[in-house]
Amino acid sequence: MLTKYFSLTNPPSSVGIGYLLGVIALLTGCQPHQSLPSALDEYQSRIHRVLAIPEQPINTGVTLNYPEASQRSISIPRTIMPLADFYAISGCELAPLIAQRNTALGKVEYPSRRLVYESTLLHTLTNCIKLVAAKDMTSTDANAALFDTLKVKQIHYPKTWANVIQNSHSMRLGLGFSPGYIEGDASDGFVETKAALQYLYQALLTPPLNITQLEAQLDVLESFRLPARLYRSTQLITLELGQLNHLLTDYNDGFTCGNPVIKEQIKILNNVMKQFFIQTLQPIASHINHYQRELTPILVDIMASPEIHPSMRAYLDTQAQSFDAYQAVFTEHVTQLQQILASCGLRPTAN
Repeated sequence: MLTKYFSLTNPPSSVGIGYLLGVIALLTGCQPHQSLPSALDEYQSRIHRVLAIPEQPINTGVTLNYPEASQRSISIPRTIMPLADFYAISGCELAPLIAQRNTALGKVEYPSRRLVYESTLLHTLTNCIKLVAAKDMTSTDANAALFDTLKVKQIHYPKTWANVIQNSHSMRLGLGFSPGYIEGDASDGFVETKAALQYLYQALLTPPLNITQLEAQLDVLESFRLPARLYRSTQLITLELGQLNHLLTDYNDGFTCGNPVIKEQIKILNNVMKQFFIQTLQPIASHINHYQRELTPILVDIMASPEIHPSMRAYLDTQAQSFDAYQAVFTEHVTQLQQILASCGLRPTAN
């Protein structure tokens, strides 16, 4: 069981994460994180075979419908800052910092680097204001410019942070795009993902930031893509068990354990339930429940920022509804199986 989290001041190395995922890929085939669909397919085949229920094609297309780029766009106003006034403050490092941003390279920075720059700027502005106060220059134009610039930048910083959350490549992949599903083991990256999301939430509240740490946390989200795989898993289980539940409902309708042949058949069903549902699918479902319970509050806090586009909050709400549907289908499936077993005087066995 995973019981502790990485320190936010010592984030996991992106190289180490890449190595870990490479090993997982070698062990599981070209495409990792496919145990869940394989287990579901095997389980359904066994149920159909034992109960002699004709197999029907299942539409297992899983679509997360992540918000389009047009829904995630965010406008960050430009700020004109008086370099000459800042150069006049001895010991203030603002002017070279702003000059760096004004270069052609600085204007095309990734959202993460822009956020680190803005957080550093806020920190430097605060330090320069303290420096001016210590030198008793509080009546100068430079001092007024510092306060005005700080006020504007404090307003703009949440927008820059929201741009990372909504539009960074890593966040988009981590939240909405993955071919995989939940495995129910350390390869899911739960520990690392939770720490990364906590770090990103704190990045709104506690600048300055370190670019190495920030990009390492974004790499975690891109590498593991745990939220996306979590959402895909709940959808897949809902689709596949949902259809199986409909078939079991029909089977249960008027079913009686009338002869030894049928009772022997249901004993085999009990073994199938134990091996493929209780011992294989339920542990994965337990991890799904744990991940949802632990990650959702952090994501809700992140999306609660007024600078985050409503489409992102709607996306999270949709995944919460999908999780509710998954839980209902899972519970119904257990009920259907228990009803069949009870008709023959049997109970599910885990061992």
